Amino acid sequence: MKKFFVLLILLLICFASCDNANQSASGANNENEPNQGSSGGNQSGQDDGSYGLASFDDVSVLVSALSSSQQLPSVKSNGSDADSGAVWKIESSLDDDSFTLSESGGITASRYGAAVVSAQISSGEKAFLSVSCLPSEAPKDKCLVFMSSKQFVFTTSNSKKNWNGKIEFSIDGANWTEWNERDEGGEEMLAPIDSGKLASDDANYYVFVRGTGNDSITGWKEQDPNGFIDFADMPAGFKFSAKNAADGNIPIYCFGDIRALLNYSDASGAQMADGAFYGLFSECQGLVNSPELPFGALRKYCYSCMFSGKHNKDFDGNVIEVDNLFAVPPILPATELAEHCYDNMFANCFSMQAAPVLPADTLEEGCYYSMFGNCISLKTPPRLPATKLAPSCYEIMFNECRSLEALPQLPTPDPMPKTDDMCTGCMFAKCDRIRISETKTGEYVNEITFPYESYYADLSGRSALDSKEGEGEPMGFITMFADTGGTFTGNPKANRKYYTSNKVI
Repeated sequence: MKKFFVLLILLLICFASCDNANQSASGANNENEPNQGSSGGNQSGQDDGSYGLASFDDVSVLVSALSSSQQLPSVKSNGSDADSGAVWKIESSLDDDSFTLSESGGITASRYGAAVVSAQISSGEKAFLSVSCLPSEAPKDKCLVFMSSKQFVFTTSNSKKNWNGKIEFSIDGANWTEWNERDEGGEEMLAPIDSGKLASDDANYYVFVRGTGNDSITGWKEQDPNGFIDFADMPAGFKFSAKNAADGNIPIYCFGDIRALLNYSDASGAQMADGAFYGLFSECQGLVNSPELPFGALRKYCYSCMFSGKHNKDFDGNVIEVDNLFAVPPILPATELAEHCYDNMFANCFSMQAAPVLPADTLEEGCYYSMFGNCISLKTPPRLPATKLAPSCYEIMFNECRSLEALPQLPTPDPMPKTDDMCTGCMFAKCDRIRISETKTGEYVNEITFPYESYYADLSGRSALDSKEGEGEPMGFITMFADTGGTFTGNPKANRKYYTSNKVI
């Protein structure tokens, strides 16, 4: 079997702190093999060519994003990494047999394609990344590449041009057409794009997209002071669907630098406005992974709802079946956050098991608001190292994460937030597997403390602090640990010791 070393495009390591390092790789491109290009950008968000490196407590390095012809380090033929204790697994791919763990210590591809790979250590913690083997016609360094083994249709959710500059598309990587609206029965509408095959790859379908002169892609607009926005002014992102409806919800992989949508000819100089990518891939149920998001400084609402999926409940609260394939979120290198920048970013991503590293020390109002809300497969939260907090920064961050089995130890902030800032309001509400007790007994053996108190207010703005003796709690009041599985389901007191059966990270 002809082997190609796989190009690592996106890296996600969860449950970890983030360091920076350079990593070299053995192996080189063979002249007779497809040109796989380079890694597509500095994923650590720095300018020194280093790449984000992350580790579990007991594993120094699981995997690194490399800058040339590449392979995963120390992967043995049986999928076990003796150095780190990690077991590698190909979770899914466009073609079931296109990617294999090789005897030479890497991942090999027998044909062009893409896959999701995981590394798991003995504790059960996992890291996820997406890999690809792309032909030379895929200009991923200058555009976003969308790829699937089934033909798909690419458009926007409102069939309108929502960006403020120009976007071009191609289906062969060479010939580009500006994507403009055209008259459709008296109304200006965007023509849907049918994906196409490349001359060198007759197994997969592609759409390439790039932009110039943009600072916003989905048409986000500031709400009026009363919080209302006209339906016609709602932001609208991209939309994918199978060309053949019988194919159902097909997997679609995305590679490249998100900045190529703003200004592909000078990605490093691209500037984004508030709400630039709000809802860009919202309800794109077939999207498997994220493009690179290398911005180090964010704007308010810039990534809000970016990958949010369809909710799995109807208006009556009945659970409905929703097929959401998103499994590999991006590296998030930004250390300069903005109001609500990650608000609902991954809400309802039911297949996502791993959270990205969150390195910022200074938070902004609502920055992580419901970031992982209803991520029902998420098992371990990211570490939360920030010491400078803001109102609602962690509010309902993990609400309804029903598989969550670990808790972050929050550091002491400076300055201390106000109690009614609601920094941690409903933070773990409805996380069934989180178990907290006020006493050390039985399964509750791991100590955890909370350096400050936080309360959640009802819609009238009345919080638990406003309650008078005998009056009861405010209407709609929900605590930090409401509906969790332990004996304590309230709001913890500052610096008091509590005990949990969960791992504390």
